[in-house]
Amino acid sequence: MSDYKLWTASDLGAFLGLSAATVQAQASRSPERLPPRVRTLAMLRWDPDTCRAWAVASSEAPQRKRAGRPRLPV
Repeated sequence: MSDYKLWTASDLGAFLGLSAATVQAQASRSPERLPPRVRTLAMLRWDPDTCRAWAVASSEAPQRKRAGRPRLPV
């Protein structure tokens, strides 16, 4: 476990397909949209195993229906 390291915003962004700036913005504005981060550190850091488990769990969650009027079929 000597090569184990916590993920930065760039690392998490690469995993989720987001930019580091987007990860940082979501971490402050809507942290519920990201995996839980390591709270004991002053900097934004995430545990890779927790992020992978969160991604699997959130992909199995039911999708919300879109709000608004239904669209006509094309």
